[in-house]
Amino acid sequence: MSSPVVLDEDRETGDLAVFPGVLEIVSLVGRLCRRPRFGDQADALDSRGRRAQRGLPLVCLVRSPRYAGLLGGLARRMAHARPSRVPHCLVRLRTDSGTGDFSGSDAQKVREILAHAAARLGSSRNATGGRIRFRRFGLLDWLMSQDLGETEATRRDSELWNRLRRRDVVQRFDDAITSAGQQVPDLPGWWRFLAVLFRALPPLLFVLRVSGRLPVGAQYRWFLRQPHLTPEVPGGFIGFAERLTAGSDGWHQEDPEQVARLLTNAFLEDLRRAWRFSWWRGRPRRMTYTILFLDNITPENGGYALLQLINSVRNEVGHFDPLLLISAGERLPPEGPDLVIENRSVYSAPNATSAYDVWRDSLRDLRRARSDTAWYLRFSVSDFEGSDRQRDDLRQQVDGLRASAFRVARPPWWGRRGVVPVGTMLALLAMLATVTISYVRWSNEHCGSGWGRPPAGSTLIRVDGQCIGITDGSYSFDPSLANVTEIIRSQNQQTEKRFQDDPSHAYFTVVDLQALTPFTPGAGLAAERESLEGAAVFQAQTLQDPSLPLVRLLIGNAGIDMSHGRIVAEQLRDLPTSAAPLVGVIGLDHSTRATDETVLALANGGLPVVAASLSEDQLADSNPMYYQVSPQNKREAAVAAAFAAELLKSGQITRPEVRVFSPDNPEDTYAQNLTDQVVTAFKQINFDIEERKFAPSTMPASKIKPGILYPLQNGKNTCGYPGLVYYAGDGIPDFNAFLGGVRQCATPPTVLADDDVTRYVADTRTRELNQTVPFWYASFATTPTTTPRAAEFYHNLHALFPREQDRGADPSLDGHAALTYDALQTLRAAVGHLRLGDTSIPITPGTVWREISSIRSSPPSRANPNPNNNAVQGITGLIDFGATGGNLHYPANKQISILQVRQGAVDIGGHPFFCGPPGEPGQADHCPLEQTAAP
Repeated sequence: MSSPVVLDEDRETGDLAVFPGVLEIVSLVGRLCRRPRFGDQADALDSRGRRAQRGLPLVCLVRSPRYAGLLGGLARRMAHARPSRVPHCLVRLRTDSGTGDFSGSDAQKVREILAHAAARLGSSRNATGGRIRFRRFGLLDWLMSQDLGETEATRRDSELWNRLRRRDVVQRFDDAITSAGQQVPDLPGWWRFLAVLFRALPPLLFVLRVSGRLPVGAQYRWFLRQPHLTPEVPGGFIGFAERLTAGSDGWHQEDPEQVARLLTNAFLEDLRRAWRFSWWRGRPRRMTYTILFLDNITPENGGYALLQLINSVRNEVGHFDPLLLISAGERLPPEGPDLVIENRSVYSAPNATSAYDVWRDSLRDLRRARSDTAWYLRFSVSDFEGSDRQRDDLRQQVDGLRASAFRVARPPWWGRRGVVPVGTMLALLAMLATVTISYVRWSNEHCGSGWGRPPAGSTLIRVDGQCIGITDGSYSFDPSLANVTEIIRSQNQQTEKRFQDDPSHAYFTVVDLQALTPFTPGAGLAAERESLEGAAVFQAQTLQDPSLPLVRLLIGNAGIDMSHGRIVAEQLRDLPTSAAPLVGVIGLDHSTRATDETVLALANGGLPVVAASLSEDQLADSNPMYYQVSPQNKREAAVAAAFAAELLKSGQITRPEVRVFSPDNPEDTYAQNLTDQVVTAFKQINFDIEERKFAPSTMPASKIKPGILYPLQNGKNTCGYPGLVYYAGDGIPDFNAFLGGVRQCATPPTVLADDDVTRYVADTRTRELNQTVPFWYASFATTPTTTPRAAEFYHNLHALFPREQDRGADPSLDGHAALTYDALQTLRAAVGHLRLGDTSIPITPGTVWREISSIRSSPPSRANPNPNNNAVQGITGLIDFGATGGNLHYPANKQISILQVRQGAVDIGGHPFFCGPPGEPGQADHCPLEQTAAP
């Protein structure tokens, strides 16, 4: 069907006309259609030094009939541009006369012109940088063709709603879902239910699209926000759309100029959206603007009206649009009695370049004045008046233009096809890699496996390659601890469930803090493992006996030699509160300066400490928050001296001499304190004393002082020594090296080692490597296991950890399990004191600390013939912090046994030397006793 406005023939034919200024016009068109590499800003400054106003002029060529093919020649040049076509179209209008005043017929003419332009610009020929979609103009054009005259007035909005939905893209999903249900009728019930849900999605999505609340409904939202025809009346898109439909009640009742402005603005907005850089679609940046060649414009065929509408919309909206409109006609636009024509300049074609510069400089002021000709740039195309030779020269130059194609610049690297999506993908991958690396690093820093999450229920951090912190059993610090750690984790879960079932039950948390990092990879942690096993046995007992308070057990690692104990103390201070309040800390092996600092940090945090195997004197003497269940070094040295006297009496040593070996390490406060006490105790029995220092096995050779030897060489130097060799150092790893030197002696000396050597004894595999050198060692926990209490404990220990017996290990040989059990008994006794009577005192670190000091017994007196006995009968002996009548922080007269290792095995046939409280059966004669109060 032919259009009354637009000629059907739109072929881009014709040659460039030869007229004065043709080269300048071609050059100006090329300059205007080229797009900058960045943005759309003008590439020059105006006469005042300001950035020139953005915008493309409305180029009007006033020509005579003999140059009717002028626009066709320009369009042909754009069509053959290289390397790709410049998006453009040529619209030739009919020159039939019409009305002079703007009316509804003029709005219809503008609509037809824009519809033809949209159809041609949106064709595949102009899709070099992506197809141009006229969604807003297309929707408006569709609405203006919808006739609702035969529909009842009350149903017009619902009818228009249905038509819009059938036109919308969501209808495709609705049709697909319906088709799937019809093609497969025998669907299971759950699939039919899902189909019903899916059928509800397209209508819901359409409602959201039409409401303008979703980005996918941008075209609907644009109509409600544009300035023409007061879109807020009557409210919502459907009401506004009904005003734009055909028929007597549709757009014909609106102001025709406003309707035409809406058409023009919709057309220009679609071009604006098409020229935005759609990086997510992988399309290249368009390096030229689109050109609309409008030929044969007159005041009657809508050509003048379209130019005037674009001028008005640009002034009103203020947004840049990428349309370069080049018109041609025999008359000078615009015309009209009501026009405010500020710019009446008409330039000759040879002055095209300078004319554009003048127009660009004046555009800012003309826009502010809302001039009706602000965007017009008019040129007159005159006939050639020169000589034939001049005409031939000009014709040859025009022929040269025909032979050389218009060159379109390549997009910048970031705007080429696929570069941005690929770059974005690479950026996303880089971001993902960064996040992944950061997560793996964070996981490793918190002792995770890298890809997996860090252990739950833990406050672990990696310090100096060690995992430092607290865990509820979800993490094992060493493979040798995996079994006991898992059992504690499981029992913690059972304990929490038990408390949830009965919240009235007493429930508290204890941390077993030790040095759980081996000195070297693969080195044994036998003593530490047995300490945790003793804690696990204690926790299992609370689960079996409903009368006992429930205990949540946490495992803490302070690193090698307790070097990072202060970090753990800070973590405990910030530990989140729970139903099981943290009441204290047990464990704390390795008496070093770092251990002293850890105890001080815990005390500053208000946490009482009940150490299991520590014996350093100054800890119990100087820290009111600190308690221990082991005897002090002072008592250990006195028992060692008494045992040495027995050895001298029995002839096992021939001279009253003792050579004391201790590490040359100022950080080892345990060895320093024990050495001082041993020297004092042996002086009291008139032994000659010789002190020897050795370099710890882990000390670099560059830090060893002159004359100080490693333990191996010191062991060799004891060969044939007639007195007693006393070893006051670490059980692991130095004692093993020391024995290695003694094994090379033809006549090995008599060796007595301190209580820390129980770590060496506990490691069966290491201990059995020594088959030739017998030695004695002190133990704080080895008692006859025939007592009912001890027998029950070790029975439960072997039942919970049968692998200990499978390995041939005997935890009673070193006593770490029993000592840890007794430390927990001490805390449980203190908690139990809080629940005595009718008043239930809150379980807090402060209240528990106060009750620890009440774990004591008093002998009968006249004033108090029946005193309370709150002492705890532990597996390792009586725990009585008041046995001497004072307020002690260690158990007075705590038992100490001295055992012998012979041929790699502990001689448990009898106790050659055993000292305990007064009256304890089986102990040796002349055992030293700490002073007791008079009754």
